[in-house]
Amino acid sequence: MTVADAEVYLDLIDARAISYFYGYPSAIELFCRHMRTLNRTPKRPVKGMMMISEPVYQHQREIIRGVLGDVPLSCFYGLSEKVLFAEELPGSPGSYEFNPLYGLAELVDAAGAPVTETGKEGRLIGTGFLSTGMPFIRYDTGDSARLLELPNEANGQRLKVQTIMPRRNVDYLVAADGSRIVTTYLVPDDPAFFDGIEEVQFYQDRPGEVLIRYILTAGAQSASAKRVAETLVDRACGRIQFYLKHVDRIAAGRGGKRALVDQRLDMSRY
Repeated sequence: MTVADAEVYLDLIDARAISYFYGYPSAIELFCRHMRTLNRTPKRPVKGMMMISEPVYQHQREIIRGVLGDVPLSCFYGLSEKVLFAEELPGSPGSYEFNPLYGLAELVDAAGAPVTETGKEGRLIGTGFLSTGMPFIRYDTGDSARLLELPNEANGQRLKVQTIMPRRNVDYLVAADGSRIVTTYLVPDDPAFFDGIEEVQFYQDRPGEVLIRYILTAGAQSASAKRVAETLVDRACGRIQFYLKHVDRIAAGRGGKRALVDQRLDMSRY
């Protein structure tokens, strides 16, 4: 999406009086960055957004609200296999509760035993209740999450988890010592951290080394990217060295998704 594309989209949004957005968080974030460049927002207030198919990072929330105001964001977790559905808990970004009428949600450890300790990570397993054409029984999603609260009578038998990590969108970087670092812990929430940067992606194929692919905003200098890299080295306490590569575009995956982390390491080893 270019700035020119964003201007066309804004024209169409105004012409059709659109008040709600539906899309990938990475695309909506980029759209908002372009709106800031254009110094233009939709004429009608945006009443809400449904964020789909990607993790929603705190810096993305801040960028969106910095441009469009305190817009309600509806974030959910679901699968094409239709075995599980969870909604983000109001006032608790990154925490989700599963709908027990949609499917039976389980969180299990590496041995397949139920996770019962709050804060412990496990894999999400689902048995869907809706699909009669192709039912899935104890389907291993491959996605991970940390336990927030077990299903019980008081919460309506709703499993509550946090930090859901899709199997296809690994959000970890690996330090030189083999430890995992959650990318969102490294990236400051303040949108100003990315000033001068239009798009960014972290690429890793070797522990302790990460390549930052970046696209500059119009008129910005490479010093903006250098500042980002130096800050990340400090926040990682020197356990990861960040290198820079200016690119013309950052490739999206199937269906237009663009991962923040292009992780090529075998994460089962770390």
